[in-house]
Amino acid sequence: MRQNTLARIRNGILLLSLFLPLCLGNGLAGAKEKVPVGEVVNGMKDIADKKAQSKAALEQGARAPLTDAQQKLLQTLLKNRGPVDEVLSTAPYLAYLKEQVGKEYPNFPAYLAAMPTPKRKTAVLFAFKDAFSPETSAKELHIFVDYYFKARRLIAKKGFTILDTEAAAEFRSIYLVKPYAELMQKEFKDIPFPLFFKKMMQIGVIPDNLAAMHTEVFQRAWRERLEKHGAAEGLLRCAIATPAEFALMRSFFQETATFEKWIMEAAEGDAAEENSPSP
Repeated sequence: MRQNTLARIRNGILLLSLFLPLCLGNGLAGAKEKVPVGEVVNGMKDIADKKAQSKAALEQGARAPLTDAQQKLLQTLLKNRGPVDEVLSTAPYLAYLKEQVGKEYPNFPAYLAAMPTPKRKTAVLFAFKDAFSPETSAKELHIFVDYYFKARRLIAKKGFTILDTEAAAEFRSIYLVKPYAELMQKEFKDIPFPLFFKKMMQIGVIPDNLAAMHTEVFQRAWRERLEKHGAAEGLLRCAIATPAEFALMRSFFQETATFEKWIMEAAEGDAAEENSPSP
């Protein structure tokens, strides 16, 4: 089961309880002001709408059929019978990778080791910029981006449900709450309480939301390719269709076989959701 909106709202309230004692003693302006409930509800609705739009666009890209040029590359790569990482280290794919990501790598493992690359971080930065309110600063966004990639790794290692557990609270405390609280104390001492509350609710929802949603969309799209074309060809199709995202997730696993197993676990999760009783 994927982490739901209510769980993420609870995260926001948890973050609020953690931040408030720190900020009340550091000049938080208007701490006694009431937070307009209607604005909070509308804000959560806006977040949900943006998520739906972003997910639809992401799914379309992840499931897009290979172009003629990509099909030609695939046929070339299929002539090599070696392991996937070796095939992706051959000249045809490395040339394609350079064309796609704008940088040359000596082999595929070198690209994995570079993850997340500056270009990948920039792409996620813009995703957060679109998801958060306009007054969110660059320093705030960089904290969210750093947390995002750590959350992606956590999901890969522990599964989606880890985000709903108490274990995730300590993870957020270290990688999200602590750095953001330090920034808040330095640069947001005079922030009005309603704006502070709004920020806390956004932080409780959006970082985990994006990390889980991006992971889920690509995992399901890749699983569909593997089910249709088999593991060997399916993985090559994934690496061609979504090279940067494929390399990011592959970098979280030591072996391709383990990565492949993780991709196919999406099928088990979907079946469990379909068979679960309706509330």
